[in-house]
Amino acid sequence: PTKPSTKTPAWAHLLYGNDGTRSDYLDQFTPVLEGTLAKANLKLTNVIRMRLGFLSNTRYNYPSQPYYYNAPHQDCDFPHYTAVWYMNDTDGPTWIFNEKEEPEDGVFHKLWKSEPAFNKVLLFDGMHYHASTCPKARPTRLALTMNFTAELVT
Repeated sequence: PTKPSTKTPAWAHLLYGNDGTRSDYLDQFTPVLEGTLAKANLKLTNVIRMRLGFLSNTRYNYPSQPYYYNAPHQDCDFPHYTAVWYMNDTDGPTWIFNEKEEPEDGVFHKLWKSEPAFNKVLLFDGMHYHASTCPKARPTRLALTMNFTAELVT
């Protein structure tokens, strides 16, 4: 079984921040957002954040240890989409939970599990709490998280 956790060493690079901060590398990743929107039949209304994330397998001492997911969270507290583009073949799933508000009892109920694979995109309602998982079998997990608002193309 997968157990929750709250602290994980990680590295990140903010490509685009909700305050308008832009990385010099942003233009190299906007085609991923554009492709995601096109595939999902969405028209972008606002980019909120684009963040590169790097997790390593330092969490596990033994391969027999269960996976521990990181702290469930929302990237924004208002309606938006979240898309995760997996940049390498690895392990360490992304968990999407049923909850759109923090449960009083602290218990999150799993709705969906996405296993990472190179060039795969996971798109979901960003109001759902979600959590990453550090890799165990592979050394690294690289992902681009994109938060945005969009309208369905009719």
